[in-house]
Amino acid sequence: MNKIPIVLASDENYSSQMYVTILSTLENKKDTSFYDIYCLIPQCFSSKIELEYFALEKKYNNCKINFICMGDAFNDAKMQITHITKPTYYRLMLPQLIKQYDKVIYLDVDVIVLQDLREFYSIDIKDYYIAGVKALSYVNSSQTDIDYYKSIGLYDMTQYINAGVTLWNLDKIRKDNLQSKLLDLALNNYSSMDQDVINIAFYNKIKHLDLKYNLMTKYQDEFLNKNDITDVVYGNNKIIEAINNPVIVHYANDLKPWNENSNGWLFDYWYEYENKSLLKCKKTKDLLSIYYEFMYEYKSKKILFWGASLFLQELIEKKNLKDFNIIGVVDKNEEKQGKNIGGYVIYSPNELKNLDADVILFSIKHHSQKIYDSVKDYLERNEIDIELALNIF
Repeated sequence: MNKIPIVLASDENYSSQMYVTILSTLENKKDTSFYDIYCLIPQCFSSKIELEYFALEKKYNNCKINFICMGDAFNDAKMQITHITKPTYYRLMLPQLIKQYDKVIYLDVDVIVLQDLREFYSIDIKDYYIAGVKALSYVNSSQTDIDYYKSIGLYDMTQYINAGVTLWNLDKIRKDNLQSKLLDLALNNYSSMDQDVINIAFYNKIKHLDLKYNLMTKYQDEFLNKNDITDVVYGNNKIIEAINNPVIVHYANDLKPWNENSNGWLFDYWYEYENKSLLKCKKTKDLLSIYYEFMYEYKSKKILFWGASLFLQELIEKKNLKDFNIIGVVDKNEEKQGKNIGGYVIYSPNELKNLDADVILFSIKHHSQKIYDSVKDYLERNEIDIELALNIF
């Protein structure tokens, strides 16, 4: 029987989520498929948790659970995205960790697998380093983002994939000696972290897969209200196929099924398998709620937001900001200046000295640290005496 190696990564805080993901793969596995599952973890889980994992081997035929302890690997990695943890970097070591296989499937622990993975694993990638589904928001980048990605070696953003569900050609990566390149690139402070590393290292050798293999809930509006962009990136028929018959559903943003009081697109898939799980996911707060609580530290201050972003728009729409003294929003995009977002005027940075504000709350989630550092530098260079709050992202 041919084995299908599947790799996931998590710390103990997300051990329940990883268990749910694995459970979904086993529930939908055909008897003729053998899943050799590898869990990359910083250190051993508690014996109670590990026993629940190993119990899956007894309950389901033709599967094996393996743990690989990564120790201090990537402890110095710079984390740029709030809902992602350091084990995300572990995948960069797959060529040297999983030496017994030439090809592996990698899954994030916020996915649900709804079909057998034999077809996915059998996709021919002999001429590629990796295969994945295009990431719409990166393919459809703004000019600012395009300039940033050119500066780090990505000249064609239409190639850019989401790294959460991927098929790795370990044999080709080893033969072309790319393992050291992956680790060297991981030292850089990229805004999308290891996902940027993967897209840079494997540039021009990335196979693009149908959307059904990684149906990302973050693009709900684009998928349900199809437009020219989504049609060009994925193809209208492929979008319909993915929604009606997904292989893998990926909760690829900060809104997760285990957030408190959460209710989102395709969350029922997650709940179906979490209800069967012996390890229940601890309820956590979503990023909007965390940001809203953070704002209360500045309730007595006159507030400016920096960045007329989609995140800020969602914050204004979903949270009651009437208790706060909000002066407006600052944004470098000249096309936005003079307009408003949620009733708040959008100003140019050149107008900052004329605005009676006490504090700036940074409100740009995408590439947050790079832009935050540039804002901090701008304020210092122009001697603008307004406090810049911490980058909560």
